[in-house]
Amino acid sequence: MDSLTHLLGTFGQILQSQLFPRLREELGEMSEHHEQFVRALALLEMEGFVAVRHGRGRPAHDRAKVARAFLAKAVFHIPHTRALLDRLAHDTVLRRLCGWETAAQIPDETVFSRAFAEFAHSEFPQRVHAALVQRTQSERLVGHILRDATAIEVREKPGPKPKPAAPAARARIARQDRPSAPSR
Repeated sequence: MDSLTHLLGTFGQILQSQLFPRLREELGEMSEHHEQFVRALALLEMEGFVAVRHGRGRPAHDRAKVARAFLAKAVFHIPHTRALLDRLAHDTVLRRLCGWETAAQIPDETVFSRAFAEFAHSEFPQRVHAALVQRTQSERLVGHILRDATAIEVREKPGPKPKPAAPAARARIARQDRPSAPSR
């Protein structure tokens, strides 16, 4: 744990003393969420994991920018892709951190949907996570025990069983339109 704490401490000092002042100078004022997003981008180093497509037809949108936008969606707690696109269109700092200079450069919602499907198919998040763990925890032995401490409501003794209700007694109604049968 000491190596991770040391790494994050050094990382934080570099961000605070060098990177954030330059970003503020370039982009303007940044909120706490913007700073969290920059920290996550710098720590994850996702750029090398995004597949670049080449082929016929129209050039593909830059998947690295879309991946950064999906990370922003998580950091900013944005529930839907449509809301993310609206945020990117109006938040200049976030848009530029993701890599788009103007709102017109942001791809359509369908591009985000296809990119998300590609990320899921290529196991992009798992590969980024594995690389992060490898980079930060390679010198440690990680062991853990999981215990489920969920309270389960039970009774000590079985409760009394409910007695079945006695069937209602049928009242005999004598029919007056028919004579009663003669007894033998």
